[in-house]
Amino acid sequence: MATFTGNLIAYNNSLTKAGGMYLIGFPPTFINNTITENTTSYPTTTYGVGIFAENCIPQGKNNIVYNNNNGSPFNPNYTGTINFTYSLSEPQFSGTGNITGDPLFVNPVTWNFNLQAGSPCIDTGDPNSPLDPDGTRADMGAFYFDQNPSYPDFVVDLTYVSGSPVPPSGGNVIFDIHIVNNSGLPQDFAAWLATEYEGGQPTTLLMRFFIDFQPGWAINRPGMYFPVPGAWSGGIYRLSARVGDEPDIIWAEDGFEFVKSGADVVEGFKPHPVAGAPNPFDIIETEQLQAVSQKLLTNYPNPFNPTTTISFTLELGSNVELAVFDVSGREVARLVDGYRNAGSHEVNFDASHLSSGVYIYRLSTGTQTLSGKIVLMK
Repeated sequence: MATFTGNLIAYNNSLTKAGGMYLIGFPPTFINNTITENTTSYPTTTYGVGIFAENCIPQGKNNIVYNNNNGSPFNPNYTGTINFTYSLSEPQFSGTGNITGDPLFVNPVTWNFNLQAGSPCIDTGDPNSPLDPDGTRADMGAFYFDQNPSYPDFVVDLTYVSGSPVPPSGGNVIFDIHIVNNSGLPQDFAAWLATEYEGGQPTTLLMRFFIDFQPGWAINRPGMYFPVPGAWSGGIYRLSARVGDEPDIIWAEDGFEFVKSGADVVEGFKPHPVAGAPNPFDIIETEQLQAVSQKLLTNYPNPFNPTTTISFTLELGSNVELAVFDVSGREVARLVDGYRNAGSHEVNFDASHLSSGVYIYRLSTGTQTLSGKIVLMK
């Protein structure tokens, strides 16, 4: 008998009987399928909208049959004898491991039927099924929930400066924010500020989406602030900076707690965005992305024997590579290879092991490459 595995059956409409699947004869075995949001125009209360099994008993496990409806509160999600185990449906299938309830799809309106964290379908499939690709027990439905995701490497630093406790009338919480793409590849992502009140659900306050953000590029915004309104309830807040896919997929984050003085005047209070608040992720002009200019790259002494000091000043924090090459292009020394904060830096180059001659030192950031010439005279 055939096996029907890993399929999404959604947003179908039938003029007769089932909108999802009409089974008759010798149906396949159903494993890890999601059957949802199907409808039928057939004016009856006797045929299942998601599954209608006629003169057959379909077998299966790890399936989701949910929210199939023709608009009538009397039309069932399924009809017939359906021998599913370890599956979610409404009403609940009889049999081992079956459950009912909301599977917590991410966003059915946009066809995103992945499971949210906290879904009852996670790790509740047949324990004898093969493990999911993340090495955990099988989930129910067509799309497993990855519990060990691999995200691009980003550095996110959100550092508290001042402002807490915020007076009852409101005030500014001041912070420094630094984000750098360390993934080695261009990335598309959202960066956002979020806040949580007394451990509640996060609210996105400010956001910007970045496209083709190059490796080594950084967002470095010291002295930023968020204006906390007086209308916000008193209590403990957490302010977080996050990158990823807003709001639920977080590649990297950092944050701190601050206190708002005053009474907790609203039961179940949830913070809200504030009009006019400065966005630390606002458009950064091209010249702002230049971490260092040629005039800020120098060395002394030159000529030298056998040591010289190479100095550079970064206007923005950035990943930096500083290397020395001979005139044939062969690298003879790598002096810096990693992230450096904004500010002045000095690196000592010892050429004791090299022959006299002309050498080129080259400094690269995520957005530019600069070079200079030095002469070793022994």
